[in-house]
Amino acid sequence: MLKYILEYLYENTPVLWDRYTLNDDSHFCLFGWFPRSDGQRDFLVVYGYDNNMDMNSLYYTTSSAKHTKEIQRLIYGSDEDHSDCIPINKLFVP
Repeated sequence: MLKYILEYLYENTPVLWDRYTLNDDSHFCLFGWFPRSDGQRDFLVVYGYDNNMDMNSLYYTTSSAKHTKEIQRLIYGSDEDHSDCIPINKLFVP
């Protein structure tokens, strides 16, 4: 499942995979980056269980406003239940 997810998302997005974790119970986390035009990067974390080949059983989070709906559609087939990433400084703005 790990290699499939890596290849699928790499072929369909500009994510640059960096690291992963894999626990004894087959729980994994994949960590990657989206390059940005301002020289910064946004993160992507995809997690789930390696023994489950169902893309709908995956979870993800990203700091990318540009790619977040795209990732939602690629993993779940729709962006209906999508939640936007909100900058932390918005918590402190009256």
